[in-house]
Amino acid sequence: MAVSNVQMLVLADAKSKDQEGISFTVSESESDTDIKERSLKCDICGKGFENQHNFKKHCRTHRPFSCETCSKCFSNIGHLNMHRRVHTGEKPFSCQVCGKKFNQTSSLITHKVVHTGEKPFSCETCGKSFSQTGYLNIHKRVHTENIFSSL
Repeated sequence: MAVSNVQMLVLADAKSKDQEGISFTVSESESDTDIKERSLKCDICGKGFENQHNFKKHCRTHRPFSCETCSKCFSNIGHLNMHRRVHTGEKPFSCQVCGKKFNQTSSLITHKVVHTGEKPFSCETCGKSFSQTGYLNIHKRVHTENIFSSL
């Protein structure tokens, strides 16, 4: 079962991902008898575990709602229901202007600026405006790349 935002925290910096894509860090320390000790710690409550199976089982207590299709876990039923639309293709929110459909209200709200022409996100360096923060962030690279190329 995937537990996306719950990480296994440990003493060393050996970062890895398991077969389900769960990020974790493993602490390995050699004892005098050359036995490797592994420590898995929940970053939400701090409880430690000796094996990954028990750790994942514990993580479900923090995220008890699981998707039947992909096993991704969520902390509340509303987020699970919203996620299920990824699998069903359901898009219940539609634009009143052009009819384009979306699976989340936030995506519809972001889309609406296409019709208004509003560009509320401005670059602090040059003043150029953008309709979405993502476009502004991409644009900002122009200024940082210029700094590095002039060095």
